[in-house]
Amino acid sequence: MLKDAFKRLSLHSLIYAGGTYLNRGVALLLTPLVTFYLPLDQYGVKELFGPTLAILAQIAGVNVVNAMVRYYFEYEDERRRSAVVSTALLSIAAVAGALVAALWFATPEIASLVLKPERAPEYHSLLRVLYLIFFFQIIGQIGFKYLQANEKSLIFGAITLAKLLLEIGLKILFLVKFDMGLEALFYSVLIGESLTATIMSVWLLGKLGARIDPVLLKKLWIFTLPLIFTGLGQFMLHSADRFMLEHMAGEGAVGLYGLGYQFGQLSNYLLLGPFMLIWYPFVFSLRDEGRQRKLCGRAFTHFMLILDAGTLGVCLFAREIIRIFATRPEYHIAYQVVPAVAIGYLFWASYQMIQTGFYVQKSTKLLPWLCGATAGVNIGLNALVIPRYGFVGAAWTTTVTFAILAVACFLLIRRRFPVDYEWRRVVIAASWALVLGLVGWYLPVQTGVWAWIIRAGLLAAFPAGLLIVRYPRDAERAALGEILHQVWDAICQQLRRFVPMRK
Repeated sequence: MLKDAFKRLSLHSLIYAGGTYLNRGVALLLTPLVTFYLPLDQYGVKELFGPTLAILAQIAGVNVVNAMVRYYFEYEDERRRSAVVSTALLSIAAVAGALVAALWFATPEIASLVLKPERAPEYHSLLRVLYLIFFFQIIGQIGFKYLQANEKSLIFGAITLAKLLLEIGLKILFLVKFDMGLEALFYSVLIGESLTATIMSVWLLGKLGARIDPVLLKKLWIFTLPLIFTGLGQFMLHSADRFMLEHMAGEGAVGLYGLGYQFGQLSNYLLLGPFMLIWYPFVFSLRDEGRQRKLCGRAFTHFMLILDAGTLGVCLFAREIIRIFATRPEYHIAYQVVPAVAIGYLFWASYQMIQTGFYVQKSTKLLPWLCGATAGVNIGLNALVIPRYGFVGAAWTTTVTFAILAVACFLLIRRRFPVDYEWRRVVIAASWALVLGLVGWYLPVQTGVWAWIIRAGLLAAFPAGLLIVRYPRDAERAALGEILHQVWDAICQQLRRFVPMRK
């Protein structure tokens, strides 16, 4: 049973991963173009507007999409399930619309909070575009989450691909042809989000019916309200440092930090993001708490191993990555941020897995306090280190606070939702990755072909070292061999369809 669960989880994660890889890969490929057309200070403004979008989503209750999935699986009856989805969609649209209307008239005040007062007036119109992006983005999440809950990963992937291609074409057109600068990035996203959200919402309401169930409405928002404060705490953890940097060191420092942060998060986007899209719906669908705990323990070991490898690769090649993707030389020192952010997001991933117990238990009241407390630690540390160490200090503050968050979450949930985590194996893999990363970072040869060769060798040493100490168990070795054999057979079958076989 659990083996079948892992197969289903892996299949849908791979499909979601394909979409995320493509999305993130294209964003990275556009980085040279963006850094060519945007000076460092405008890139910093872009990095400030992104978190502003995130905080608006949290205030509006974006976590109602998670509440929708949680209660969707409470019912077997399709009519009740439809009512859950339509109630979530219509209620979040009403809340988001009211928030946009209020913010529209408060734009001058909001702009002065986000930017320095002397720069704020020139970005009023762009901030209003951001409000519209937020509105369409948040209601579009309901449709995407509905597809995930029903394991319609192929449809999900097709829609996100079409949206991605549209936004890419518009960004290139607006940047290169019309030289719109920063506005090119936001107008292209607005067009993509508005079309996607409108089409999906019309389809959903036509399929499921446009009605609000008062009982379900109460349940959804009781579940969601504590998560608003949790989300605000998470926003402070992820993004408060950018606003502090802007006021203490200027928009250029924010630009450098944002670029380095983008690549430091690479493992998070490529590995954690696709996995989490299906993780919660899948865990909730199991229903039996014993199976849920067992799945959480096993998945944690394997997934953290994959993240260790990804984080090691990002850290080893941080200098080269930034030099390749940043067009202007003024961006190149951003590589100093990458290792700290990458390690920080390793702790963040562990927190994301461990906190599953709170959602299974429908006990999310502690999460706002947990995130709020660690956000306070983050702000306090940033206030101390940014004046002295600038954007690099902000990056290491991220590492420390995410580590505190993961440990605190484990201590709070272990009695409510006991999981048999394989901590010995987790620590062995992470420690080996850390040793290899430190060797690569302090290599006497930092540039040229030999630097690439040595770093590639260090990356290859990660799985080799774990094999030597017999990290994989016999059953895991056998399962891996079986998977590889099945993949090879599948490839051969596909080849036989197109390549005539000799008799």
